[in-house]
Amino acid sequence: MEHTDAQNAIRPWPIADADRKPKTISDYISLVNQTYPGGFRALNIDKINDGTIDESRDTKMVDVDGERNAGDSDDSLSGKDPVEARNESLQNIIVAHHSALFALDLVSLLLTKEAPVQAGLTLRQDLRDLVGIGTLASQKHAESNVTPDKMKDLGDITAGWHILSVEETRDSAKKAAGLLQEEVEKEAKFWDDVLSVAEAGWSVCRFPQERQTLGVKFGFNEASAEFRKNSLAPMRRAGDGSVELDLGNLGGQAQRLVVTVERDGIVTGIASQLVPAHVGDKGPLSAHVLEARNTIYARELWHELQMEARNLQSFDVRQYESSIVYTRPNGMKVRLELLSADSCPPVEHGLPENWLAESIHVSLHVLLGYAHRQNEIMRSRPWPPNQPRSRLQNQHYLLRPIIARLVHMEAIEDCTKYIGTLVKCLQNGKVSDAKFELATAQNKMTDLSTTSSDRVRSNPTQAVLGGITAPLVFLLEVTITPGNRVSILGRTWLRATATVYQITLPVTNPETPNTLVESCPPHRDYPNLAEVRCYVDQAVSCAMANYFQPRLEDAEKEGLLQKYGSLESPPASEGLDIEENAFWVKSVSGTSLHTSATSPREISFTVGGPTLNPHLEVTTMVRNEGAKVVKHVWNGEGSGGDTTEFGLSDVCLGLVKDVYS
Repeated sequence: MEHTDAQNAIRPWPIADADRKPKTISDYISLVNQTYPGGFRALNIDKINDGTIDESRDTKMVDVDGERNAGDSDDSLSGKDPVEARNESLQNIIVAHHSALFALDLVSLLLTKEAPVQAGLTLRQDLRDLVGIGTLASQKHAESNVTPDKMKDLGDITAGWHILSVEETRDSAKKAAGLLQEEVEKEAKFWDDVLSVAEAGWSVCRFPQERQTLGVKFGFNEASAEFRKNSLAPMRRAGDGSVELDLGNLGGQAQRLVVTVERDGIVTGIASQLVPAHVGDKGPLSAHVLEARNTIYARELWHELQMEARNLQSFDVRQYESSIVYTRPNGMKVRLELLSADSCPPVEHGLPENWLAESIHVSLHVLLGYAHRQNEIMRSRPWPPNQPRSRLQNQHYLLRPIIARLVHMEAIEDCTKYIGTLVKCLQNGKVSDAKFELATAQNKMTDLSTTSSDRVRSNPTQAVLGGITAPLVFLLEVTITPGNRVSILGRTWLRATATVYQITLPVTNPETPNTLVESCPPHRDYPNLAEVRCYVDQAVSCAMANYFQPRLEDAEKEGLLQKYGSLESPPASEGLDIEENAFWVKSVSGTSLHTSATSPREISFTVGGPTLNPHLEVTTMVRNEGAKVVKHVWNGEGSGGDTTEFGLSDVCLGLVKDVYS
């Protein structure tokens, strides 16, 4: 075809340095499939390295060995199916034909704008009817101002924006990852604290007023209603992820019950529950929960003590604004106070009665726990339908057992001091058989596996607490002479808060009967120590008279035999009491002995002095023209009166020897 101006007019604008290299791997694979025989699957690394495939869409056929290439082509042609080759050739021809027709139509349609007559010769009639002539034209515009340098700059700018976008995306992702990691760490710290509380044994549950908030229960189910509702604290997450206990109901201040023992205004004992040193802002969460439990327990204990102190005015219990004071008859004061942990006085370990203060402090806490247990037992039992459940909330005995214990201890001390001093007086009077033994109840765990009592059937702990609240008992076995024994049983009742005494006369040896059974029988019960002393003083005097009567009788007979040679002679039988058939006769009171001779002699036994420091008195009297009365006194430190080295036997027998010597 000849080149015309129209044909030259539709020639495309040349593009300088057109970059025909493939941009992506898919373009490269398409190029290889189009230009290399066998396609991409027949390609190997050697063909790529020796330049057989040109990225500018030109295939370089390097003729290294012409004969080999010719032989290979002959082999490939001879091995190809003729029918397949024919069909492939026809298909390529058809594709080329259609491509040529499309190109001819395009060129003809473009030429109809400038040379319609000439273009009409090659333009198809159906295309002409469809779009018409002159509808498509082309013209050359001005040369573009886009230079390679500018394109490079634009590419660099685009790449920079892409890099900035990637960096911003990376920074956003890193920030989000950091926030997420921080949130994960906070959440992990929160749940670690919650699990530490649960593993420590505390009950974790939902907070009733805030269902999305966890709470920890540190109170007691059987406590009073006003304390039970404040025994649940929400666990909120702090800014750093740790758990913060909301203890607003407790006032945010730890409190303790302080027990102080005073004598004459001087503190002799103090006890309080110490606040652990590690409890603070950085302390473990379980320690804060324990501190809250101790605080609410101390407040409930203080509330119950105030309620009980109102009914104990007759026991010298006085209730003040900030303290409760119990005063004993011996001047000892027990002061109870509820103080904050910061204002609690320091515990001095060298005080002599710290043991008493600590015992009272521990006992009060244990008794409140025992009251909780009793409430639970009563609540679990069937209750008559005609009686309200509110009757179960009775007043608890907390101070009363402490007072009963102190009364019991004072009773033991006073009774032991009185009996001990009295026995010491007898021993100083050379009554070698005089002695006493004290037996008290021991608070110890027994073998509960073989016990079928209702008190211990449920729980050994309840058995121990039941033993603490049981009546307190002590026993004093007093031996005056080998046959004369007195048993004093002291029993302190909880409700009465007083010590009642029972006195019995045991008989252990039939050969030495207890003469007090006939001469001085006791009553069964004695309300106080003063009444006990009245009987014991009388019993000791009677026992001494019973003990020395046969000895004086024998000494009298021996003296009469030495003086008169026979007991039946008139002078010897002058002092014989015919009714008693004895020379020495007991008085009506049974505490003195006397003779019926012309010059009667008398010896009396009495116990005098204060209760805590008694002494034994023996008075001898000879009734004649020059009546002589001699009093001998033996106390706990030694002997007194007219003689310092004689005993009771020496005084009694000396009264006989002086007559017949």
